[in-house]
Amino acid sequence: MGVTGLLPNLKEIQQAGTLERYRGTTLAIDTYGWLHRSVVSCAHELCMDIPTKKYINSILKKIEMLQHFGVTPYFVFDGASLPTKSETNLERKLKRQQARQQAETYMKQGNSKLAFKEFMKAASVTHAMAKSIMVELDNLGIKYVVAPYEADPQMVYLEKLGIVDGILSEDSDLLVFGCRRLITKLKDDGTCVEINRDDFVKVRSIPYLGSYTAEQIRLVAMLSGCDYTKGVGGIGIKSAFTLVRKYNNLQKITLALQSEGKQIPQDFKYQIDCANLAFQYQKVFHPESQKLMTLNEYPERHDLDMEVVELCCGKSLDNETYIRLCNGEINPNTHELLVSREQSLASLKSNSMTLKPAPSDAVATTANRSRSDIPKRSIIDMLSPTTPEKRPFKRPNVVYKTHDMKLSPTIKKIHKLTSSSPAEGISSKFFIKSTPEFDSSMLSDSSEVPDNSSPLKVNTATEEDVVTDEDIKDNEYYESSINSKGFELSDDDGEEIEESPVKTTTTTEEYVTRFKASLRERFMCDSTYAASTILKPHDINVPTKGPPVKATTTSTTTTIDIRQFAFKR
Repeated sequence: MGVTGLLPNLKEIQQAGTLERYRGTTLAIDTYGWLHRSVVSCAHELCMDIPTKKYINSILKKIEMLQHFGVTPYFVFDGASLPTKSETNLERKLKRQQARQQAETYMKQGNSKLAFKEFMKAASVTHAMAKSIMVELDNLGIKYVVAPYEADPQMVYLEKLGIVDGILSEDSDLLVFGCRRLITKLKDDGTCVEINRDDFVKVRSIPYLGSYTAEQIRLVAMLSGCDYTKGVGGIGIKSAFTLVRKYNNLQKITLALQSEGKQIPQDFKYQIDCANLAFQYQKVFHPESQKLMTLNEYPERHDLDMEVVELCCGKSLDNETYIRLCNGEINPNTHELLVSREQSLASLKSNSMTLKPAPSDAVATTANRSRSDIPKRSIIDMLSPTTPEKRPFKRPNVVYKTHDMKLSPTIKKIHKLTSSSPAEGISSKFFIKSTPEFDSSMLSDSSEVPDNSSPLKVNTATEEDVVTDEDIKDNEYYESSINSKGFELSDDDGEEIEESPVKTTTTTEEYVTRFKASLRERFMCDSTYAASTILKPHDINVPTKGPPVKATTTSTTTTIDIRQFAFKR
């Protein structure tokens, strides 16, 4: 598409770069140009009416690239076909139908490679596909407009209004329409080429290009061939520039070509007139005022045939129709409600499904299905990496069953304390044993004490009582002979009791021997020891004077309280 051979001759002024140079700017996007390139990935699905989103994903990836470089896109869609192109469009449609039939034949033969090539020829971009892109643009909040007819003059009109800073397209016809800044050859890595109209004076392959007027450039395009004319056979872009500069008139150029033996089509003059009108006065839409306009204003005094203008530049309908058309609500050709391709195929599939009637005796039941609370997202949201939301943890409410039991008051208090305490029990110092565990190593190494009895018996009448401060709190001790003598061991005033002198008494070997024997007698409950060598009892409050009393023999049989001999920790 475009003027044949124009871009290669402008290679001297093509500035290679990336989209980074357009950061902060707004560029008009030739949407149908991107869609034509995207059908490569889904030509088979498009031809066979199979639902697909490959072409949508292709556009969304390019949008991501533009946003990455800080470029604001303004999408422009093609509208209705010009009446003068009806024959051309019909020829293209017939060729696509033939290619589709050939592709189906190759598919039946199992030749998928040739079938794919034919599907590529048969695939086309429709307004329903464009509507699918519009739905995504609405979700992303990106601006777009549908041209009343062709997108090229609409994009140039946006540039003239200052709404966009440049045009991103592969069509060289934009330079003929009057584009000032064309960005072309965009790749997936963001590299591109810019052609600026201000640099035309730098082109050496086409002498004096900067001095050509807009009318002369249009004539060059029509002679070499463009979207509106087939051109003259054997006339390229350089030859056309030379002829225009030399003769500067269509009639003179035609005579010069005929003198050289060139074949000129009979309707070439009509093609030139229609193309000249389409390049200047084609219908466009003002997105801010929402009114139908022309690319350039008509001259004040013109002799233009408005019927021809309507055929070449588009029909003038009521403004309300163009408002709905240019906002993507209705089909540009049929003016019916425009539905996206994927939605249309989904509705057709649902309507084609037949439901089997349920048996009369069967009970109809309806399943209650829960609906997801996930918000609706567009395809661009699915492609972008997202971080999962952190939801607050809710502790489950656990109810424990209780059993009715008759508990004593003490057990109830214990349960009450343990229920309010931490999960892991902590022992209080109150329950720690104040006396050490009994160590059996205190017994003689050679003797073995029986479990139930001992041959030793201790006579408590002549036994020396040895107690500690802790032992005086025992009730049995208060009933002893020491308590009957009138000694007060408790401190009613709350002061500490003085240390017993017994604790500081030096332990002799004889005392240790006697103490071991007493322990054996005490721990053997059925002991019948008849004779025991012990010291006479003495008053623990009176310090011991002189040598210890000699041991005597007694035959009294009794039991003693082992706590009298316990050591205080």
